[in-house]
Amino acid sequence: MIVIIRLFQLMSLPVEDLQKLPMFESLTSDQLNNLLNHSQSYTLKKGQVLFSMGKRSNHFYYLHSGQIKISRSTRQGQEKVLTIVHPGQLFAEAVMFMDTGLFPANAEALEPSEVIGFENQ
Repeated sequence: MIVIIRLFQLMSLPVEDLQKLPMFESLTSDQLNNLLNHSQSYTLKKGQVLFSMGKRSNHFYYLHSGQIKISRSTRQGQEKVLTIVHPGQLFAEAVMFMDTGLFPANAEALEPSEVIGFENQ
């Protein structure tokens, strides 16, 4: 089970850190605060899955702390690690531009992690 916490309960997330990301750099502090007020934060334990391949995507994510493994299963059933997400990085934002709107990979916490989910609509 993923624990969902409203953003204001998340330990200090500097708006300035988000404004450094290309996706958010043109937003004013007020606009970014409004976006954050409509986001969700997730606290994941090691091994917890945030999303699975083929599931509908309603959010893209910012990793506040921890590490997230992005992977896919091969046809032979083996896991192929695509990338490891580190704190300060966005991930799953490309799904906004895909026709299917489905996650093309899995996301799993490699260690306890705090993630912020932004609605992708």
